[in-house]
Amino acid sequence: MKLTAQEIASLLGGKVDGDPAAAVSSFARIETGKPGQLSFFANPKYESYVYTSRASVLLVNEDFQPSQPVAPTLVRVPDAYSAVAKMMNWMAAQKRTSRAHRGRCRIAWSARLGKQVWVGDYVVIGARCRIGDRTRIMGNVTIGEGTVIGSDCIIYPGVQIFPGMIIGDRVILHAGCIIGDDGFGNAKQPDGSWQKIEHLGNVIIGNDVEIGSNR
Repeated sequence: MKLTAQEIASLLGGKVDGDPAAAVSSFARIETGKPGQLSFFANPKYESYVYTSRASVLLVNEDFQPSQPVAPTLVRVPDAYSAVAKMMNWMAAQKRTSRAHRGRCRIAWSARLGKQVWVGDYVVIGARCRIGDRTRIMGNVTIGEGTVIGSDCIIYPGVQIFPGMIIGDRVILHAGCIIGDDGFGNAKQPDGSWQKIEHLGNVIIGNDVEIGSNR
């Protein structure tokens, strides 16, 4: 994915000092930056590399005043260190959701998947499921029939989602989660035996929730 200096500045709330059309498609350390790459300068001890860098775009703090000519286009931001972290996270998210994918999986004909949904190998998606746009479902996940999953979710490998669950937008389920499994409940009978109590409800997870592995 290519981004121009102007697009980067818009994403980060910064200002362009140089060529707004300068384009980059990867990251590099300031010491090794090359044309087509984005670097950043935040630590004063690396200032000498600002003047020798061959990177196309350089993120710098907005108050930085160079003492020599600078070849890269500068994008001035409040905090260059935080800005490069934000850019890396943004680009990683774009790569995860930029295309649809169907691995060796089994999807019921009545299931409905949104735009750019990524489905890994050995995934099973049951009847009447609804999966929102850009959700990413890793390998060996089982989604029971009638389950609704929102947009921009990440379902990591080995997650098991029982039938009829409702999961909101931007939810992250880490590896091995089990959502909606039967509770362990028994009622003691007059003769001393135990009668299993069926659990008939479902689990509803709201938006912007993250659940750890094997929960």
